[in-house]
Amino acid sequence: MVNINTDKVRFAWVIAAQRAIIDSQTQLVSLQDLLDTLDVEFHPDKESQIKPKKITVNTDFYVVTYWIYDNDQPIGKILDFKVSLISSEKEVMFEVPMHVVHEKSSNKYRHLLKVNGLGVTVSGLYAIQVDLKTDYGYEKVGQYEFDVKVKETPPVS
Repeated sequence: MVNINTDKVRFAWVIAAQRAIIDSQTQLVSLQDLLDTLDVEFHPDKESQIKPKKITVNTDFYVVTYWIYDNDQPIGKILDFKVSLISSEKEVMFEVPMHVVHEKSSNKYRHLLKVNGLGVTVSGLYAIQVDLKTDYGYEKVGQYEFDVKVKETPPVS
């Protein structure tokens, strides 16, 4: 993981989990069922036997990022970053730009992004990549890797 510092904010970490529970009293987050391996089964088209180029996986998960502001008073500071899913073939499967205005006086910021399903192409190591917007464009600040195992099953008769 690479840490890139700006004069405003520093990326700390990213992780993906199927469940994220936030305690209403303490605001602490509990992450459950971390995404480390995703098993995908698909059936080719019964008549043509053609394998789809992209397989849609109906699974929900959260991408959690954690940031630390250099300033003790970050209220009103803007955080621009994007979260992308990169396939084992280095193809961008999805990309979500985020624009956040910090509203609390804490210099730490946790962001939860809910992802409703994703597309995969082949088995391999996939990465959830986080890029921070700087004066020079977007710079990669971190990533979370997980395995995808695609298994073809015979079509249902």
